[in-house]
Amino acid sequence: MKVNTLLYGTLANSSAILILASMGMLFGRFLSKSTQQIMIYSTGFIVLVIGLGMAMKTTDILSMLVCLVGGSIIGDICSIEQKLETLGVILHKKVKSNNALFVEGFITASLTFCVGSMAIIGAIEEGINDNPSIFYIKAVLDGVCAFIFAATFGLGVVFSAFCVLFYQGALSLLSGAIEGALSQDMIEGLSSTGGVLILALGFNILNVTKVPVGNMLPSLVLIIGYIYIKNAFFM
Repeated sequence: MKVNTLLYGTLANSSAILILASMGMLFGRFLSKSTQQIMIYSTGFIVLVIGLGMAMKTTDILSMLVCLVGGSIIGDICSIEQKLETLGVILHKKVKSNNALFVEGFITASLTFCVGSMAIIGAIEEGINDNPSIFYIKAVLDGVCAFIFAATFGLGVVFSAFCVLFYQGALSLLSGAIEGALSQDMIEGLSSTGGVLILALGFNILNVTKVPVGNMLPSLVLIIGYIYIKNAFFM
């Protein structure tokens, strides 16, 4: 039963990204450079709003700061951002695309779709409660974003669908295996910390700065451990 719902929810989400990103590529070539730039700015601002809304869900700023700093150090040592860029370059060469924005589109779209509260909570619902409905809603939202991303960044966005397929599928299976281990405050901590990463992506899209968001990903693991230790020994 869980395998079937996993296919329904995760496949619906990744399929929506794949289809609408492909449509975005087709229609994107007919858009002027100024229109594409406006779409990039609009996407960046929306990503900022989403990230801010997620980040504001916590009042424990100190724990989030500690985990973000610690996670960024670990990510930098492991060169996660560089490995993501290398994967993007490999895909770029495999498909023989001449799109200069391929790698940027792949990384930006993959992180935007995977690092968020809906991906985490949706996986928990699908893996534990056999309920893929959150992923159905996420499929619509991601599909719209994929269309806009692909219209400006191109083919790299299409390949982000496979990252979503692997990531959310793995999360759903893991959630089913560790049912009951994640508390509500752990989920909130994941959501708020993920919101900061989404905020950083928004600034990257707007070219305000170039934050290596991939290197910050270990903070999502650290926040779970931090909250677990806090609940076990200090409450």
